Amino acid sequence: MRAKQVVRRTGSAEGRKRSSNRRQQVRAAAERSRVQPQAVAGVPLRVIANRPTVRPAAAGRLYATTALCGILGAGLLATVWSAPVRAQTLPTGGTVVQGNATISQSGNQLDINQSTQKGIINWQSFSIGADAHVRFQQPNASSITLNRVTGGDASQILGRLTANGQVMLINPNGILFGAGAKIDVAGLVATTSNISDSDFMSGNYKFAAAPNASGAVVNEGEITIRDGGLAALVAPTVRNSGTIVANVGRVALAAGETFTLDFYGDQLVQFAVPTSSSSGTVSVENGGTIRADGGKVLLSAATAKGVVDGVINMDGIVEARSVGVKNGVIVLDGGEAGTVNVAGTLDASGRNAGETGGEVKVLGDQVALAGTAALDASGDAGGGTVLVGGNYQGKGPERNATRTTIAAGATLKADA
Repeated sequence: MRAKQVVRRTGSAEGRKRSSNRRQQVRAAAERSRVQPQAVAGVPLRVIANRPTVRPAAAGRLYATTALCGILGAGLLATVWSAPVRAQTLPTGGTVVQGNATISQSGNQLDINQSTQKGIINWQSFSIGADAHVRFQQPNASSITLNRVTGGDASQILGRLTANGQVMLINPNGILFGAGAKIDVAGLVATTSNISDSDFMSGNYKFAAAPNASGAVVNEGEITIRDGGLAALVAPTVRNSGTIVANVGRVALAAGETFTLDFYGDQLVQFAVPTSSSSGTVSVENGGTIRADGGKVLLSAATAKGVVDGVINMDGIVEARSVGVKNGVIVLDGGEAGTVNVAGTLDASGRNAGETGGEVKVLGDQVALAGTAALDASGDAGGGTVLVGGNYQGKGPERNATRTTIAAGATLKADA
C-alpha cells in the first residue's frame, strides 16, 4: 500500500509543551527547516493482512529531520574519539577481579582464558588495532566476561574480537567499532553505563549511569552474533552504520543510561524512568544493516516529557524476517517524548512457503515516515501487523503519538 503525505495531530496543547530549553532549541531548528505538506483525509496507521484500516487526519506540518539529528548527535559524537590507535594495539592493564581467568599475549594477539561461567576484568584501556586480535576462550556459549575500562580513553575496536561465549564491554568514555572491525561472539553488550560486581555475578543485570560518562557507542564494522544470541549497544548516543547480524536472536540499539538487561526474556532493554539528573537528550541512529531473522530488533530511547528528549533516525535497513514458524519483530520506540523518523526499510515479512508475516511497530511522541520508508509484514500464508503512531483508534497497549506523519511514496504492507 502506497501512502499519500499526511499528518495526524492529537493531544492537548498542554501535552505538547516542552519545558526544557534544549527541547525549544530542537523545535526552533526544525521550524526553520519545515515544509508544508498537503492535507489528506486518511492515514493508514494499522495494517493487518489484506484489510488496511485508516484514521482521520487533520492539516499540520511535517518538520525536516536533519536539524534534529544534527543538534542531538553531532556534538556528542565529535568529541568521543581521539586519533586512531596503532595497528598492533591491544588492551592493557587487565586485572581479574571476579572469577578465574588468565591473560596472555603472543605478538599481536591477546588471549583471555576463562574457566568459570562468569568473570570480571578491569582494564586500564581496551582498544584493538587493525592488525590485532583479542580472543576469549570460555566454558560455553552462555559464559560471560565483563570487561570494565577504568582509564580515561575511549575504546577503539578496529581489528578482531572473537569469543565462544558472551562479552560485555563497559567504557564511560565511549566505544567505537571501526569500519574494519570484525566481531564474532555468542553475545555482545557494549555500553557507557556501569554495573556493580555483585549485581553482575548474581545475574541482576541492572546498569546505572557511570560518573562523568560522556561517550557514545558507535558501530561501523561487522558484528556477528551466534544464532539465538544478543547484541545490545546502549548509551545516551548510539549509532550503527555497519552491519549487525543475530539470526534467531535479538538486537537492541538503545539510548539511555539507567536500564536493566533481559538476557532471556522478551523485554531486551528496560529503561528506568528518566530523572532530572539524566542526560538532556538521547539519540539512536541506524544507517546500516541490522538482521535478526526469526528474532527481534529494538531501537529505543528513554525519554520523558520535560526531562529527557530524544530522536530515533532510521534510514538504513532492519530485517527480522520469519524463519519457519518463528516470526520476526521490529520495534522502534521513542518513548513519551521522542521523535521517530523512518526513511529506510523495516522488513518482518515471511516470504517462504507457509510462512506468515511478523510485526513492525513505530511508536513515539512524534512519528514520521519519509517517502522512501518501506514497512513490510506480509507473508506467504498470512500477513502480520504494522503499527505506526499507535494502535487502531488509539486502543491497545501501544503509546499513541501526538503527531504521526506519512509522506507520499511511503509503503506499508501486511498482505498475504
